[in-house]
Amino acid sequence: MAAAPNGELEWLRQEFHLSDTQFKSIADLQSAYVPVCNEMCQRIMEANSKLDRLLSENREITPEVEAAIKEAGLVQYDCRKQMLAHIYRVGAQMNPADGQRYLRLMRSRVIEPGLTSDTAVRAATE
Repeated sequence: MAAAPNGELEWLRQEFHLSDTQFKSIADLQSAYVPVCNEMCQRIMEANSKLDRLLSENREITPEVEAAIKEAGLVQYDCRKQMLAHIYRVGAQMNPADGQRYLRLMRSRVIEPGLTSDTAVRAATE
């Protein structure tokens, strides 16, 4: 189901017993979040590429390397913060028990933001 078009949303509908209204709200939230997520992924790739280039060019921690490390960390921070806000908004659309279960399941996305988007779905169905 998760591999089908909109499969993750359909999985959410079934797994968390979403009403049509809840499902529509969550689908709207997800649509609004996709460009934010894509931008964050791009920023992470750029920050990591810059850091990688600087690490290849230097044999010690230069001010440029230090700045790139800081920049990469700040981008990761921003990504996690935005992802968590999205997860909270989605969980708030569910009944309280399912919302709490959803938050527990999605915790790994915040802790390890490099995971693929279907990691939580795969983990829950394995």
